[in-house]
Amino acid sequence: MKIERISLWWVACMMVALVASGVVAQDDKDKAVEEMRILTLEHGIASETLDVVRSIAGRWMMLDMTADPRANRIIAYGTRGNLERLAEMVEQLDVPVENRQTRGSGDSIRTEILTVAHRPARELHEVAEMHLSNYGRIVVDTTRNALVLRDRAETIDKIRALVRELDVETGSLVMHFFVLSSGGESLDGIPDAARVKTELERLGLRDYGISGRAAVRCLETSQFETKSSFTSGEIFIGGRARLVSDRRAVEVTLNADIRLITNPGDGKPVQQSTSKLASTLKAPLDHLMVVGLTPSGEASSRPLVMVMRVARE
Repeated sequence: MKIERISLWWVACMMVALVASGVVAQDDKDKAVEEMRILTLEHGIASETLDVVRSIAGRWMMLDMTADPRANRIIAYGTRGNLERLAEMVEQLDVPVENRQTRGSGDSIRTEILTVAHRPARELHEVAEMHLSNYGRIVVDTTRNALVLRDRAETIDKIRALVRELDVETGSLVMHFFVLSSGGESLDGIPDAARVKTELERLGLRDYGISGRAAVRCLETSQFETKSSFTSGEIFIGGRARLVSDRRAVEVTLNADIRLITNPGDGKPVQQSTSKLASTLKAPLDHLMVVGLTPSGEASSRPLVMVMRVARE
């Protein structure tokens, strides 16, 4: 998007010249100077973009705006502050769309404003954008705390339902992760350790204990990541968590990378093993999730176990 700016300071100069006393009234000095700005679009269509901007701005922006279809640009008159806000909106809308398709006559494109009640609209922008069609557009209206969509009717219906599901009061979540392996420390540091011991015995892993641990706090649906080093290795975990089932359970999308170092002794070289996990797990809040991991590398004879617990803070 290219921006051209034409200042109208000459208006103030003419006023000074026309006043015989050479003094301009204080009220005139305090008036905001208007400018003209030309916003040339590189990817979007000027007339469609202007329709979206008008639906966002309503009358509060106090701008005279028109679309120039021949040059694919928007021409606007107003104060500098409002023009800056207009430029920000147009920049969000004027983005390339991969694999753009020719819209058929049966496709109904419309604009809708989705007001977000409990969370900052910017938090939902990314996830909503992932569900746009090939010719959809989305912009954040920070004044109304809303998402403004322009897309096919059926796509907007899906995004509206998604926003309604995510637009809930958020709170902090705390997640604890424990890596268990053969010869690790006592399991007593794990909440509900008796249940974990029972599960390990069922799997034939009676000598397992804690090799490493990590913890992280995050807001619901926000990205999180944590890294922890310990005597026998390190763990890196990232992902996203959200409450489901009337907020009684948690769904966690995880990407975990665990590296363990084993010293077999007797002069043998130190061995390393790596375990990776990319999965979505679901369990009631405050309950334990137990996941078996198959390591790869020099010391990969026995599996690892990761125990996770998520609770409200």
